[in-house]
Amino acid sequence: MKARKVKALLSLFGIIGLTLLINSYREKNEKEIAFPGILYGIPTYPDSRLSFPMSSMNGDPYIAVFLSRDPFEKVLQFYKDELKMEYKVLKYGHKKRKHMTMTIYQFEIEKGDLENYISKGIEIIPLNRRSQEVYRARTKIKIILPRKEVLEFNRKKEEKIPH
Repeated sequence: MKARKVKALLSLFGIIGLTLLINSYREKNEKEIAFPGILYGIPTYPDSRLSFPMSSMNGDPYIAVFLSRDPFEKVLQFYKDELKMEYKVLKYGHKKRKHMTMTIYQFEIEKGDLENYISKGIEIIPLNRRSQEVYRARTKIKIILPRKEVLEFNRKKEEKIPH
C-alpha cells in the first residue's frame, strides 16, 4: 500500500514538473517570434504574437494568424484608426445557442470572389472562454493577402539583393 502512494506521489510530481516545463517553453517561444510592423502593406497589431505563419504558399489567399491578449475592442479600434475605414460584422453559427456562434469583424481592402470572403484585408475574431484558455489570448487577428501580391513582393525583394 505504501509503495502505491509513493508511485502516485511521484507520478503527480512528474506531471506537475512536465506542465511547468511545457508552460515555460511556450512562454519563451512566444517572446522569440518577431515579425515586422507592416506585413505586405498591412499593419500588424503591436501587442500580438504570430500564431500561425503564412498559410501554404500554394493557397490563395495567404493568411497569417496573430493572437493578442488585448480585448477585441482595442484591436478593432487600432485597425479602424490605422486603416481609416469601417468594418463589416459577420455572424456565423446557431442563433438560439449563443455559445455556438462566432462573430468576425472584417476590414475589406480587396473583395474576394465569394460573398463575405476577402482577398486582402483583416479579420478580427473575439475568442470564447475555451479558446482563450487554449490560445492564452483574447483576440485572433487574421491578415489575408492575395497570393499574386505576396509573390510579386517577394520577387522584387529578391531582385534587390545582390548575388
